[in-house]
Amino acid sequence: MGHLESGFRMRFGPRSSGQITSAFEAIVSKTHFYRPVYQTFQKFGPRQGRRRHKGKGSVIKDRHDVYELMAELKAPAHLIEHVQLVWEAGAVLLKKCRQLGLDLDYSLVELGIAVHDLGKTVYTDELSGPGTRHEEEGQKILLFRGVSAELARVCVSHGQWERMACSTEELLVALSDKLWKGQRVEALELQVVDRVCGLLNADRWDLFTELDSCFEHIAADGQERLNKSVGT
Repeated sequence: MGHLESGFRMRFGPRSSGQITSAFEAIVSKTHFYRPVYQTFQKFGPRQGRRRHKGKGSVIKDRHDVYELMAELKAPAHLIEHVQLVWEAGAVLLKKCRQLGLDLDYSLVELGIAVHDLGKTVYTDELSGPGTRHEEEGQKILLFRGVSAELARVCVSHGQWERMACSTEELLVALSDKLWKGQRVEALELQVVDRVCGLLNADRWDLFTELDSCFEHIAADGQERLNKSVGT
């Protein structure tokens, strides 16, 4: 039973498993805040027999786990919306990386995008304004739950990529967080281009045009994504 179902049981009293599941689906499917959780709930169903740890030992295996954690932390709706919109950009980037045959930890990029702003569940003022306190806070939240240091570090590196020695995967998360809203950052894009060329043993200019076109294609839909977002 997931966190939301458990909360439903506590609020409305003991009911049969079938009643709980039906009521849970009816409420969550109509709530924008939890729509991502409901979508994964529909796909995978309630997770029977799976322990959820609040301290050390908890593991994030997929985006379903991240959405459950966001629900537990009472993430605002627009933070979840933001994560989805950044993922739209990230998905296109990863598709291009796969087409090029890059040997990457694709799961790290996907999960990194999902958790990169987790600290904003605490520093909610940074949802609509500047600030970096959420970066270390997100890292702390994940490390407390036993998430790998590699994934937790993305909470910091997505915003401090210029001052940190980042992996290619971290740079892709940072780039996704720019391109989703149509922002082109030349220094970041060139780092990604050079990393890709290094992995393929190619010259920068062999792939620059192809990758630049990919970046521009993603950024072109930035205004449309911004129009969908609320306070991000």
